[in-house]
Amino acid sequence: MSLTRGRGDEGAVLPFTALVIVAIFGFAAFVLDFGHIYNARRQTQNAADAAVLAATWEVSNGPAAVRDTAMDFARRNLDLSYSNPEWAAMWASCADADRPAGFAPTPGNDCVSINTAIGQVRVRIPDQAYDTFFAGVIGFDTISTKADAIAGYQVLALRPFGVPAGVPSGTYCLQEPPGGHALVPCSGPNEGNFGSLEFQRYSEACPPNKNYLLVRNLALGIDHRLGTWEVGDPIVHDGVPCGIADPNETRTDTGNFPNPFTEGVLEGGPYLGPGETPLLQQGPNPKVIVNQSGIDYPADNRPLWDYLVPNTTVGCDRAGFIGLTPQQASNRTHICMSNWMGGELFSPDIFTSPRFMIIPQLTPDSVVSGGSDIRFDHFRAVFLDLLAFDNDLYYPGAAGPVLVSSPIIQSTSFLLPNTPLLASRLNPSGGALPPVSVELVS
Repeated sequence: MSLTRGRGDEGAVLPFTALVIVAIFGFAAFVLDFGHIYNARRQTQNAADAAVLAATWEVSNGPAAVRDTAMDFARRNLDLSYSNPEWAAMWASCADADRPAGFAPTPGNDCVSINTAIGQVRVRIPDQAYDTFFAGVIGFDTISTKADAIAGYQVLALRPFGVPAGVPSGTYCLQEPPGGHALVPCSGPNEGNFGSLEFQRYSEACPPNKNYLLVRNLALGIDHRLGTWEVGDPIVHDGVPCGIADPNETRTDTGNFPNPFTEGVLEGGPYLGPGETPLLQQGPNPKVIVNQSGIDYPADNRPLWDYLVPNTTVGCDRAGFIGLTPQQASNRTHICMSNWMGGELFSPDIFTSPRFMIIPQLTPDSVVSGGSDIRFDHFRAVFLDLLAFDNDLYYPGAAGPVLVSSPIIQSTSFLLPNTPLLASRLNPSGGALPPVSVELVS
């Protein structure tokens, strides 16, 4: 039997071939538009990520700075171009319907919000419209993309004190008492300076007085980056427009400040607003009642030794502290800190303690005296220990209540060794330590 091709087969192949060609081109068009849509969405998400990370670094400068930075970095990371009025109108009409509970919008912008309770910033990019290539044939001239991102921040516990150059790990005098009334390692007045440093507050107007600065910098932390000293370093000046020195240089406080020191650490007072609490009332740790002249104040009561992890440092066996009085435990902790040679000593939850502080270590040529200008060489971690209310002493770990009758005239701390855990917080990028650490959450 022989097979023969029908005379009409040629005519049937041509329409079929045409359909195949149309399908191939349609599929190619679909792939091209699909890739375009994918890139558009990825770019919008990248813009959200960049905007929220940049904005979160600005939390210490207030909600307006967070908002403006988010809008700036979002614009930088989008290929689409807008006029200034178009860009402003886009954000003005943006609504974040999916914003989680607890996030408060920044002024005039519903799509940039902050949750201060958990330390997070959220940015939702306004819907972006991208032109399609071929999908317009079937009625899709543009595609719309949207994206959001959340970044978390943690306060780095920058406080207004300084460590002289060359001071070893161990007990360190953080606040000097007046009139020579001192417990070791304090030795009384130091030419008019009693331990604290004069830092401005970038997030606020020029301060009314130095007491205001000390209270708020103690309770809330220094609100701007601190830079280490490099000769010829052209960093903007600290205190502008209030005007002192450089960001890697400031002055020692002059005079004696027992009352504002006590307000910033324990009591509160007129320089702290609603929702702002003094240093030792902060944090999740158990509190002890400090009764000062008949008024009760809760104070963080977890001592440094309670953060120790298994280690090889002599005197740092956590079990050896159990059963000691708070003062005995403090003395043993001093030996523990002085014996450290290497390895880790602390659990990460030390960062949640309000007693944990990061303070600058001064350059060798800095002279700590009343009103002198000083510069920073690097940064050190300290842990607030003894508070002396004149003759009434309070060490953390006390059973309580602690009865006192005067302001705090002296405080001592443990100057912590630079363990691997602490080094992760103390190695500044670009010679400047920011007031917060930031990471992308979602």
